[in-house]
Amino acid sequence: MFTRFHDKLLSEISNLFQCSDFLGQLKKKFRIDKFDCKTSWNWFSFGRSSCGYIYATAATDSAENQQTDRQTDRQTDRQTDRQTDRQTDRQTDRQTDRQTHRHTDRHTDRQTDRQTDRQTDRQTDRQTDRQTDRQTDRQTHRQTDRQTDRQTDRQTDRQTDTQTDRQTDRQTDRQTMSNKRRGILERLDNGEVVIGDGGFVFALEKRGYVKAGPWTPEAVVEHPEAVRQLHREFLRAGSDVMQAFTFYASDDKLSNRGNTASQKFGCTNINAAACRVAREVAQEGGALFLGGVCQTPTYLSGASKEDTKEIFRGQMRAFKDEGVDFILCEYFEHVEEAEWAIEVGLETGLPVACSMCIGPQGDMHGNSAGHCAIRMARAGAKIVGVNCHYDPFVSLEAIKLMKEALERENLKAYLMCQPLAYMTPDAGKQGFIDLPEFPFALESRICNRWDMHRYAREAYDLGVRFIGGCCGFEPYHIRAVAEELAAERGRFPAGSEKHVVWGGGLKMHTKPWVRARANREYWENLNPASGRPYSSAMSKPDNWGVTRGNEMLVQHAHETTTEEEDLVRGIKDKLKTACCQHHQETKKEADLVAAAQAVTETA
Repeated sequence: MFTRFHDKLLSEISNLFQCSDFLGQLKKKFRIDKFDCKTSWNWFSFGRSSCGYIYATAATDSAENQQTDRQTDRQTDRQTDRQTDRQTDRQTDRQTDRQTHRHTDRHTDRQTDRQTDRQTDRQTDRQTDRQTDRQTDRQTHRQTDRQTDRQTDRQTDRQTDTQTDRQTDRQTDRQTMSNKRRGILERLDNGEVVIGDGGFVFALEKRGYVKAGPWTPEAVVEHPEAVRQLHREFLRAGSDVMQAFTFYASDDKLSNRGNTASQKFGCTNINAAACRVAREVAQEGGALFLGGVCQTPTYLSGASKEDTKEIFRGQMRAFKDEGVDFILCEYFEHVEEAEWAIEVGLETGLPVACSMCIGPQGDMHGNSAGHCAIRMARAGAKIVGVNCHYDPFVSLEAIKLMKEALERENLKAYLMCQPLAYMTPDAGKQGFIDLPEFPFALESRICNRWDMHRYAREAYDLGVRFIGGCCGFEPYHIRAVAEELAAERGRFPAGSEKHVVWGGGLKMHTKPWVRARANREYWENLNPASGRPYSSAMSKPDNWGVTRGNEMLVQHAHETTTEEEDLVRGIKDKLKTACCQHHQETKKEADLVAAAQAVTETA
């Protein structure tokens, strides 16, 4: 082994000698760090002895070199490991980064895609919705236009048909009235009792549809459903006649003292609308319907006969066009104006009835109640009587006077009575409008249903065959009239379905003392209390006595002025002072009479 090593060593040394940098190459070849440089380059030629020394030195150095190699290897391995780890880490980081980037990119791409898809979907949806909406709108517009056109055509056709039907019906009604239904005169000729309706002005004022003061009926245009409902209630209560709500519907009254109803709606429109509503309800129950006129501001202001009659014609043209069954001239304080209204009514070719708002004292010009009846009958009215201003029993006193006068003059006219539903035994010549409670505190004077039973019976016994009511008359009052005369009429009204005559329904009450009142005797003999401890039974009427010809009754279109109000208050204060003086003088006279009687008795 040594020989091989020696030979190899020599071979290597021989090769090294040929290098200019022998020592450097030797160190590098054998990794000898501690080579003895003092040895001459010639020692290599001395043989094996020198080589032994070198071998020994090289062997020693070899062990050291092995340790060095190990350290170097370790360092190298460490460096290599570090490099490898670095490379591995780099690769791992790169891979991780790539994966992370890929994941992030994928996530970002997904989000981006989602957002993009959403935006795209939204845009697409918007476009689709727009297109759909456009198409839908077009279709809707087309359908709406078609429906509108159809409805318009239908309405036009209906209006045309309605107008045609109205004209045809009017002509047919006039030609064949006796065949289709019996008119007012046919019914009265047959001895029937005709029941009118009640008061619209006060009822609708309480319901919020009529203004107190002007009392004009523009509600038939503004709120026709309210007027229609009141008609239906009276029809259900037993009314045979629907009176169109045309009270004070003359052109002059609709524009009097600041009233703008004439300007807003017009006289013709209001009267025509009232007739249509009344006719509609009348046809529901086989009733008649009429159009009515009443006193005018034109007459009160002292206008001529022709001017006054022209005011009536403005209303009656609408009545004729709407095909009313007859004309009613009512609420006249002066028989002269009533005559003029009757004359205009006869121009329509329809039956005319006339009633005045007077009591037993007669009209405001001093004509007696009987004389007023005669003049109305001679003017052409087939039905005459009274309405408003007085309670049922005061009104029947006036009717009695009228009946006697007509019989004396051998004039044939049917009697009608449509009084107030307020007790007015203390009213003066102008009726309840003179009472201090007029118009907002009349409720304590209201008649009950049993008063209406008595009124209906007394009116029938007196020969009145047109029995109705005016201001204050509610549907239950008319029902009481219809129930009282059910035997004579051969039927009860539809409203009796929920009402048993003379309180019979009270038999179902839970309290025994209330059940004890379910009989006629109790209610006929009842003297109801007012519930007002300090309220007097009677009032003192104003009794101004102002009528046509007085400057205070001259009417005008503008509102009442402050000067006019002051004048009225001044007159009222004077009248009050005069009344107090008269009362004191009367009291003194009474005291003197009482003193004289006392002296006489003592003597």
